[in-house]
Amino acid sequence: MDALLTFIENVFPNPITSKLAIEGLNSLGVETIDDLQFLKEDDLGGFLRPIEARKLIAQIPSDSSCETSFYDHDWHYSFDVPWQKMPASFMEKLQNGERPSCSERRQLVRIVASEILEVSKCPAKKHVSEIARQMVIAYPKSFRDEINSQVVGSGYDSLLKQLVCRIDNFKRAKAISSPLCGTLEVSTKKRKLLYGCIHSDPQLLVGETSELQQEKKEKLLVMFQNNESDVKTIYDLMTSTYTSQRNNIQSGKETKDLLDEWPYLFQPAGMKAHFKELTGIDINNSFEESASSKFRRILEYFQFQCTERASRAGRILTKYRAGGDHVCGAVMLLLTHFKNDQDHFLVMVEDTSVPSDVCSEQLPATPCIVVCGGYYYDLATQ
Repeated sequence: MDALLTFIENVFPNPITSKLAIEGLNSLGVETIDDLQFLKEDDLGGFLRPIEARKLIAQIPSDSSCETSFYDHDWHYSFDVPWQKMPASFMEKLQNGERPSCSERRQLVRIVASEILEVSKCPAKKHVSEIARQMVIAYPKSFRDEINSQVVGSGYDSLLKQLVCRIDNFKRAKAISSPLCGTLEVSTKKRKLLYGCIHSDPQLLVGETSELQQEKKEKLLVMFQNNESDVKTIYDLMTSTYTSQRNNIQSGKETKDLLDEWPYLFQPAGMKAHFKELTGIDINNSFEESASSKFRRILEYFQFQCTERASRAGRILTKYRAGGDHVCGAVMLLLTHFKNDQDHFLVMVEDTSVPSDVCSEQLPATPCIVVCGGYYYDLATQ
């Protein structure tokens, strides 16, 4: 029972959640860690929330060796970091006090995490923390968390986090691959399809029939063939035929077939209508809210940086402080900061131009922004 309690406390650090889990498991007849393998996600619904239940199922060990590992509480003090399994070039870097590359560090984390699981099937965070500390002590210049020569936190927090995440991934992959987790795999796939969606599997509304849906679909096709631009009508028809659109998409139809049957699904008005029904988010309103908050935050960030007034970023900031548009300023600063070729993102046209004046031959193959006038652009490229 002590081993089971320790296991649950490792899965749920929150004492309230772990207490509820223990009481609920006891009511189901679970007395040891071995008993956990007979659980199903539906059994946990009475005392755990869906995510908590899936988290517990994913971390249930597939054998009883986890039971005995809890009784050896001090194994981590004698754990030997497998430095010998790393390439010679990597070890030479460490001995010279150099920091390893990201790929080399990930390789080390994978090897150490694998070795930890060979010793203990269910290591606690305190065990992994001690191992991370030993690694930093062995090669402080290569692994210690520092900013401007100042140690950050414990000095090994980032390494600890990487090890914990890798161990969790190892255990999750093993749990999902077991036959007992077939239902978990199905529910995981289903969750992935629902991420961000509130209306992914709609039913026909009251008063709607398959015949009415087909009539509206044909009307949309005629409007597209006649190049009609009544945005409100298109939006309303695309909204009312949303169920048919989702059925076609989820049936696995090719994009080419969808383009032939629902051409407005690939046009702004129809795309916005479909997205609004699928996620409940109005793209226009959402973009305006983001533009008013996130773009200003970007500008505030650059204003606090040491930027020379004569530089390209400095000229853009000067224009913004003089009353320039914050959206244009933020976009130009981002392009400048990431050293992107502005000609690939911004296409200049006359300030009196309308969309029909822009020829597709003028536009690059990649997504771009068409700029009318472009004082900001001229300022940034001088």
